[in-house]
Amino acid sequence: MTPIDEKVCEVFAGKVVRKDLVRSVKVGANVPVYVLEYLLGKYCATDDPDAIQAGLRLVNFQLAENFIRPDEANKAMFRVKDAGQGTYIDKIRVRATERDDWGEMANFGNRFLHISDHLLRQYPRLLEGGIWARINLEYRGEDDHEHPFYVTDLQPIQIAGFDLNEYVADRQQLATEEWADLLIRSIGLEPSQMSWRLKLLTLVRPSSPAAKQRWQTSSTTWAPAKWALSVCGTWSLSMKLRASSSMTKPPFRF
Repeated sequence: MTPIDEKVCEVFAGKVVRKDLVRSVKVGANVPVYVLEYLLGKYCATDDPDAIQAGLRLVNFQLAENFIRPDEANKAMFRVKDAGQGTYIDKIRVRATERDDWGEMANFGNRFLHISDHLLRQYPRLLEGGIWARINLEYRGEDDHEHPFYVTDLQPIQIAGFDLNEYVADRQQLATEEWADLLIRSIGLEPSQMSWRLKLLTLVRPSSPAAKQRWQTSSTTWAPAKWALSVCGTWSLSMKLRASSSMTKPPFRF
C-alpha cells in the first residue's frame, strides 16, 4: 500500500475497504455489497498478502455459517433452538405496538423476536425500516412458549448511529493534501497522476443537471470563488481560480 493508504487504514481502522477484494468475494456470494464491505473492512484492512488470505477465509466462513438465505429460515431457527443460541447476518427491523415491540428478521422467518428497549434507543434506525447487522439470538422456551426467540445483542453493518465528532477528530490527523487524495481515491481515481488544480476541479465538479448547465454557460474567466473541500464540515479551502491560471501546489498546509 502507498503511505496514504497505510495512514488511512490506521486512522480509520475498520472503515476502509479494498474494492478489488469486494469484487473477488462477490462472485458466488448472494449478499448485499455493503455486507461484504463490512466483513472485508473488519478482516482484510491490510497489505500483508498472508493476512489478506487469512481474512478472506474468515469472510467466506462468516458468510457460510452466519448468512441466512431465504430458503434456510427453518434450518436457522432449528439451529438456534437446538444450540440455545446463534449468531446470524440478516436485516432486522422492529415494529412498535401499543404493548410490545417485536423484532423481525428478513430471512430468519420469525416476526416475533423479543428485543430490549436499550437496543432501540441505541439504534433508532431499527424503527425506521431496519438495518443489516450481526444478530445474537437466544432460545428461551421456558420464558415464552409462544415467542421463544430473543435478540440479546447486535452489531450494525449499516450505519445505525453516526458519531460526527469521531470523524471530525480522526480527520485532524490527515494533512490537507492527504485528505484531498483520500477523497479522490474514494471516487475511483488515482490522485498521484493528477495536479493539485485538477484534484480541486474534480472534487468540486457539478453533479446535478442544473449545476452542469450553469457551469457550461458561465464566463470563460472564472470569478473569485470559494471551493468547499470538506467532509462533515471539518474544513474548507478558499482560493481564486482563473481559466488561464495553473496551480500545482496547495495555497496552504494544515
